[in-house]
Amino acid sequence: ESRFKNDVDPGGNKAVLVLADGSTISLDNSANGTLAQQGNARVQKTEAGKLVYDLTSAASSTAAVLYNTITTPRGGQYQVTLPDGTKVWLNAASSLRFPTSFNGDERRVTVTGEAYFEVAKAISPKTNTRKPFIVSIQSPAGKSGEVEVLGTHFNISAYSDEPTIRTTLLEGSVLVHNESSEKKLVPGQQAQFATASQPGKSGSIKIQPVDVEQEVAWKNGYFTFKDATITDVMKQIGRWYDVEIQYDKEIPDVHFQATKISRNLPVSTLLRLFELTKEVSFQIEGKKIIVTR
Repeated sequence: ESRFKNDVDPGGNKAVLVLADGSTISLDNSANGTLAQQGNARVQKTEAGKLVYDLTSAASSTAAVLYNTITTPRGGQYQVTLPDGTKVWLNAASSLRFPTSFNGDERRVTVTGEAYFEVAKAISPKTNTRKPFIVSIQSPAGKSGEVEVLGTHFNISAYSDEPTIRTTLLEGSVLVHNESSEKKLVPGQQAQFATASQPGKSGSIKIQPVDVEQEVAWKNGYFTFKDATITDVMKQIGRWYDVEIQYDKEIPDVHFQATKISRNLPVSTLLRLFELTKEVSFQIEGKKIIVTR
């Protein structure tokens, strides 16, 4: 059908790795195997879409700390295993900055966009206590908060085009801090606070129960929408299919319910599903989707 003649394929495993010296490695077309040596860590690319930091020897505490950054484009995702064994999944248009070995008394990384973490336990040899894992959340207005990990599985969504930063806990426990408050989560809860709309104020942290499946659907290869507005849905489509979204005249007031739609479908298949509401229609023009009431 002519409206969908320029169909758009879904995203895939794509990312760029920036090494400590500023050199870059494109991860969608680099061959598998050892890509680089960073301090005590061997950087290895395993089967498609996985990067593993393998410590070749016990890290010496005096060695200089080297930082690497992995960044996914719109239409990309990637999975990384950090030097301590922590696994991180990055959604589209996201980044993770991390040291190539965690030498100090804490483990600290910085995230933008969206990431899912499964944090490995680590004991500090000096204090013989658990070594905290801290995620700094970066937003365009500067640092917007921190998540201190007391447990394991959680998701952070901190996109610059979203009104709030959301931390969702699946397992274990986390402390969410920002400039004005600190809250502890239990599994099934989400912490939300506004991105720093006014300098120095990122707002109080609100806690609410959430549908965890929906929050991490992306990591499991799905789209799931529960009473989602057209703008929420199209932001996700735009990031994953790397398309521009344009609304014809007005934004339709339509909400969607959908569970477990594969992220591997061409975009026209999703648009046809949305059109079943009879409230909205779409046209694809190159890398642009036009939304009409």
